[in-house]
This record gives sequence, C-alpha cells and structure tokens, in this order.
Amino acid sequence: MVLTWDQDPTELYPGIGIADTLQRLIRERLTAHTEEPRSREHEFPEGNIRALADEGLLGMRTPREYGGLGLDTLNVTYAVEQIARVAPATAFVLLLHTLTVNRIARGGTEAQRRKYLPRISGETLGASAWSESGVGADKSVLNTKAYCENGVWHLSGQKAFCTGAGHAGVYMVMTDTTEGKGFFLVADDNPGLRIGEPMDSMGLQGTHSGALSLEDARVPDADRVGEPGKIGPIINLDMQAGLHSGIVATGIALGAFGRLLDIVKANNSFEKYESVRVRVSQLAAILSVMRTHVYALAQMASLADDQRPPIEAATMTAKLFLSEHALQMTTEAIAIAGKAGYLRENGLERLHRDALGIVIAAPINGQVLGSIGESLRAHDRSSHLYKV
Repeated sequence: MVLTWDQDPTELYPGIGIADTLQRLIRERLTAHTEEPRSREHEFPEGNIRALADEGLLGMRTPREYGGLGLDTLNVTYAVEQIARVAPATAFVLLLHTLTVNRIARGGTEAQRRKYLPRISGETLGASAWSESGVGADKSVLNTKAYCENGVWHLSGQKAFCTGAGHAGVYMVMTDTTEGKGFFLVADDNPGLRIGEPMDSMGLQGTHSGALSLEDARVPDADRVGEPGKIGPIINLDMQAGLHSGIVATGIALGAFGRLLDIVKANNSFEKYESVRVRVSQLAAILSVMRTHVYALAQMASLADDQRPPIEAATMTAKLFLSEHALQMTTEAIAIAGKAGYLRENGLERLHRDALGIVIAAPINGQVLGSIGESLRAHDRSSHLYKV
C-alpha cells in the first residue's frame, strides 16, 4: 500500500485508533516547534509532555493491566510521525520514553512492571542512559561500573547524551559488571544520581540530552533488568518492536515539505518556474516512499509474535534510509525556497538541524552501515534468489 506525501494513514491502516485524539491534541495543545522564538528553542517541552500525559499517550506501549493503552507499533508510529511534523523535540522525547517503557514491559520482571510502568505511563518519563563520551558508538567498553554487595548494586561513572536528563522519573542505565554489561533502573531520587546541564547541541535542543553522574548510586538487585552479560535480547526489543528514530525523521521531512510548499506557492515560483515544480515534485515522490516504508514496517511489527517475521535488520535499515532522506529533503527544501528558506523565521533551517540530529542518533548511521557490511560479508551468493 502506497501512501502519498499528504495522505491520512488511517485511510489505509484502519487499525490506527488514536487519530482523532492526537489531531485534536496537536491543534489545541501542542506548541508547534518551529513557531517558537529562537530564544526558547533550548527549553524542554514540559507543556507538550503534560498534554501527552493527560491523554494517556505516555502509556501507549504500556499493557492495560499496568494502566496503559496497550497500543501497537502502528499507533505509536502514527503518533510520533504526526507530532514530529510540528514538534520534533517532543516527538523524539516521546519515542525514547516509549522505548524505555517497552523494555520494562517486555524485558522486566513482574515486580518491575508493577513498580515502574504505572508511574511512567502518565506521571513522569522514562529515559535511557547508555552512552558515554569517548567510548565509541558500539559501547564495547564502558567506564561506568557496577558491583554487587549483599544484594545491592553500587553504580559509579558518567553517562552522556541521555535524552530527557533531569525530566525523567526513572533511568535505565547500562554499566559494565564483572559478568558483562548490565541494565539497572535508577530512580530520579536516588542519592547517588546527579544530573548535568543539557548539551548545547546544534538541533533537537529541547530534548535536553545531557549527562548523568553516578556516585556510588545504590540499586537493589530487584531493579536489575536481565542478567549481566546477557542483555542482548533486551537491546533487541527496540528492533523487534519496529520503533526507531527514522519515524521522527519522516515527520521532520513532512513538516519541511509542507513549509516549502507554502513558500513556493506564496511567492508564485511554483507557478512561474518549471524547474521549481520538478524539484518540488521529486521531493513529494521521496516523501511518499518514506511514508510508505515507515508504515509498512509498523504494520509488520504490529503482527502477533507468532506471525511476525524477523524485522530487526529491517528496522535498522529503515532508520538509516529515513534519516538520510530527511536530511536530503530539508537541505533541498532550503535550496529551493532560496532566501526565504535561509531565513530562520520560516523554520526550515531549524528542521534541517533537527534532521541532522537524527542521522547521528543511536544507532548512528555509520554503525548501521557497518552492520549491513558485515551481513554482506557473510552473504552466500550461491543462495541468492537472482543467480547470475
């Protein structure tokens, strides 16, 4: 099923049940990211997050028995794409929060689900603290360490690039242990947790990605997620769910294209110049492919576990494809719009900076390409469908 650039996905995917609620929320309560003055760009979108919480949308992936909506990937994808169209920072925070919820819901213990899911499904956010400065994208070596003594884990180290730092109620922290890497749930009121200042980033400034400092932060063994050294299945939950930052990129591209169309029609260049019509039409075609791709993957990810094919590789590839094309679209939109696109007041440059942020968001595109390269190295050409 092919989606055009401006088509309502509910026409092709009737399983999207949150459309009316979400569109009303966008119209009435969400502050449009590109309409805010530049002086407020760095502010965390507290009002937007509260609006989402009031409608229960922080609990989209939380099972109903824990106070959530129990929605599938298709509905989450719709919400993130549509919000990213007007407020990319809000959409990015929502996506990463939802990934944390998904990991606890599907990878946590029953006690952890009962303890944390009701709270982060409407009261506060969940966040992930995996990255560190200077250790590489693959996180093969972490400087944050954890050791267990009398049933209590002691965590010490510095985490970086934590989206929503200082605004979450619980952080899923990755550390090194003597048995390998481990995950721990650290509450915001833990005496050993310190929150740093948000990074002064090029784009997505409202996400307040920042540093966490763990100074002998003590975490009971009951808040350890999975077995140290065996956290691969928990990490893969993101890919299995078909949730990735390329969805945000698609929303950014959608917002940028709408703004471009407004500009070229307002200044009559769309009517006067065939070259403008051709270039804009090319972007419309690319956007159609992007949206078709993102919703087809979401539909596949929403199938029952026993019906869904493996989609981990497809999810990583989607993130690569969509983020690269969103960056291309915002670059081209500025070029086509000319001086109007170059002016900050029209919002295209801000969307361009946000799109670049998705390219380097985890998994960074270079890492995805490396993974694809490894699969090609291992590929048996004799088994290929199209033999030469």
